[in-house]
Amino acid sequence: MSFGESAVPVVETCSQTEGASVAVVDDDPRLRSLLEEELQDLGVDPLLCDNGAALIELLANQHVDLILLDLMMPVMDGFACLDVLRDQRYAGPIVVVTAHGDPSFRQRVLAAGACDYVLKPDLFEALPGLLQRHLPGSSTRAL
Repeated sequence: MSFGESAVPVVETCSQTEGASVAVVDDDPRLRSLLEEELQDLGVDPLLCDNGAALIELLANQHVDLILLDLMMPVMDGFACLDVLRDQRYAGPIVVVTAHGDPSFRQRVLAAGACDYVLKPDLFEALPGLLQRHLPGSSTRAL
């Protein structure tokens, strides 16, 4: 690596992701805040919810292009939220974000309707790829 190069890839977001909405559903206000900043930097409009019930309420009034959903939360956890979303025939992509690396959790959330699963320690590194895979018309790429 020479002078002026960064070890961290620079992310450029093309216009297709700008204005896309991503719901961040997590009970940790620090993580929500960090994700809010990161998503804004990637050209995405973050919508913040502190539990699954808040997400269900949000979806009654607003379109969401992608949901990043924690599993362990008060009021309504991620599993209960997945059940409600399935019952309401929510068709958008849902990525479960969790600290639980147990393979049985992954199988369970995918069976419940999530389209992807990422561990919290890997989230910020994986975020551009998640947006590219799951936002309609996205072309986020690392430089």
